[in-house]
Amino acid sequence: MATHSIDSNTGDTLAQADAPGHRQIGAKTDESAIAPIPVAILVFPAASASVIFGLYDLLLSVGRDWPLIVSGQAGPQAIRPLLVAADSGPLTVCNGIPVSIDHALADCPPVAVVCVPEVNIPPSEPMAGLFDREIAWLTQRYQAGATLAASCSGAMLLAEAGLLDGHDATTHWAYCATLRQRFPKVNVHGQRSLVCSGDGQRLIMAGGGTSWLDLTLFLIARLVSVEAAMQVARLNLIDWHQIGQQPYARLAQTR
Repeated sequence: MATHSIDSNTGDTLAQADAPGHRQIGAKTDESAIAPIPVAILVFPAASASVIFGLYDLLLSVGRDWPLIVSGQAGPQAIRPLLVAADSGPLTVCNGIPVSIDHALADCPPVAVVCVPEVNIPPSEPMAGLFDREIAWLTQRYQAGATLAASCSGAMLLAEAGLLDGHDATTHWAYCATLRQRFPKVNVHGQRSLVCSGDGQRLIMAGGGTSWLDLTLFLIARLVSVEAAMQVARLNLIDWHQIGQQPYARLAQTR
């Protein structure tokens, strides 16, 4: 299976996401008649509220906010983000902020994509056994056809699940050496900001801390359309991380 390591400007990169076979919402479609695409955001105590809610807000805005700005009337919601966790009820994440959960993993409805936020555990500390329920669920969803999209160190959970073996991958520059050491079957591209691999290009990983923005734009382009992604980028003044992670990777090597 071919893999794509993506490191280019916003328009070119998003165009690669706008491939045949993905659900499109465009000018020739009655958008108001299309149900929003369900996308799960996995929540766990080691994640941060900024990434969880950032993903949620950008995904929720697709199709809705651009018409509101240009015509004064909100458009139809194109994506329905869902906050999911091992158990139902509120969950406090690593920076002390409580997050209300929409669904426990066992009760989560079918989703097109599962977003995995960063894991705020030092690279030197083991993760084995800490996320068994989440990893089992991610594996199940991937086998059922969902796309898994990991931000920053969230790629470590995909590696723990064995899903990255034999595939290209990236993660936060500070975790690249750890990913290589613990999972030698993974082809780690530490210089890349975004990598797609796996069956049907359904394993998507973004590198550094704020690359969840790149990840979200790419998902929007794939699920909805390139134009929808560009509208979200314009509204929020999001710049693509064209330089990748290479300028920062040497910091991890000098510790």
